[in-house]
Amino acid sequence: MRDGFTEMEQPLPTFERVADRDAVAASLALDAADFEPALPIEIGSSGLRFMFVAVKTLDAVRRASPRELAEAAYIFTTHTVEPGSTVHGRMYGQEIAEDPATGSANGPLGAFLVRHGLSDGMRIVSEQGFEMGRPSLLYVRVGGTRDRITSVHVGGRCTIVGGGWLDL
Repeated sequence: MRDGFTEMEQPLPTFERVADRDAVAASLALDAADFEPALPIEIGSSGLRFMFVAVKTLDAVRRASPRELAEAAYIFTTHTVEPGSTVHGRMYGQEIAEDPATGSANGPLGAFLVRHGLSDGMRIVSEQGFEMGRPSLLYVRVGGTRDRITSVHVGGRCTIVGGGWLDL
C-alpha cells in the first residue's frame, strides 16, 4: 500500500439480464421511468452478485430506498458530484443497509460501463457513500473491449479507523 492506495485484481465478471424492470423499480421505491432506457438491468458478479441499475439522475440515486431485495443492488448514474468522476452510486445489500465503498461491486460495474460503451475502461472513478456522509472514491481499470473483458482492477485510498488484537 503506497500513500494509502491499494488495488486488487478481480476475477473476470459474468453478467445476466434482469427482464422485469417494473419489479426492480418497485423493489427500489423508484419508478421505471427513473431508469436509463438504453441500458439493461443486469446482475454482474466477480464472485459476489450485484444487480446494476442505471438511473437518469442524481436525484433518483438519492431517492432509492430498497425493500426486500432479491439481489444486492448497485444504483448508479453518470451524473456526478465531483467533476472528475465517472459514476455516482449506492450499494444496498440483503444483509446490510448500505455500504460506503464496495470494491466487489465496482469491478463488475466498471466492466458493465465498458460493455455498454460508457467508458473505455482506462480510468473509471466511482463515487459512493456520499448520501450516508462517508464519501468514497474507487478507481477502476478494465482491460479489453466491449466484447471481451480481459482484466478488472479496483483500488482506492484507505484510512485505518480502528485496530485490535485477538489472543488465542
